[in-house]
Amino acid sequence: MRRFQKSWLDIVIEIIRPPKDYACYKWDENHMIKIRRAPEPRDILWENLEFCDREKAPTKLFSYLMTSLVIFTCFGIVLLINWAQVFLKVKG
Repeated sequence: MRRFQKSWLDIVIEIIRPPKDYACYKWDENHMIKIRRAPEPRDILWENLEFCDREKAPTKLFSYLMTSLVIFTCFGIVLLINWAQVFLKVKG
């Protein structure tokens, strides 16, 4: 019984760096679980790997700028609505 009872630290270490193909853990009195590494992915887009970071930089920069523009525009709209509510309460 004691063979399958491990501390959480031992479990985490074995998941990160398992000593064998799989590890067994006791789930409860009647069940055990086996954990093994996932196979290598087969859905890698190999044609995208030919681009270096320097070639990807303009696209990333454009994406970050557009995201920032949307965030600041939404912030401005919320600020404008808040100002209008305060202004209309004072005036009315």
